[in-house]
Formats: sequence, structure tokens, C-alpha cells
Amino acid sequence: MEKWITINNVYIRDTVEQYGYKIRNQPNDYRGKIVSMETAKQMVEKGILEISNWSYLTYCTVPRDFTDDAADVL
Repeated sequence: MEKWITINNVYIRDTVEQYGYKIRNQPNDYRGKIVSMETAKQMVEKGILEISNWSYLTYCTVPRDFTDDAADVL
């Protein structure tokens, strides 16, 4: 199974509510995938996601009705 790492926190646009994380599995993959907090929790439990300390320094936003990329990473 692929090992993923967080690269950004993701918030719901126009709020301070955290949606989840932007993650990547390749060092040069800056587009990454966006996963919800629930998907991230499942990935951490399976040992396939590492929450990086430096991801807390940057962020991006998504609309409230955004659907995560769970199907691509689980």
C-alpha cells in the first residue's frame, strides 16, 4: 500500500472549519488529493498516512459541498 503525507490543511471556504487535508504520495506531486478528516483518520489507523507538522503552516480551501478523493486513496 502507498504511504501518504499531508501537505496542506484544508478548510471550508469562508469559514474557519477544517475540512481535512491535502495529501500526496510522491515528493514531486504538488496537486495531491484532498481527503476529509474522517478519511484521514481511517488512513492513519491503517498506517498509510503521516500527518506532517509543517502542513499546519499552509492551507487551502474547498466549497462546503466538496467531495473528497477517498476512492483514490483507500
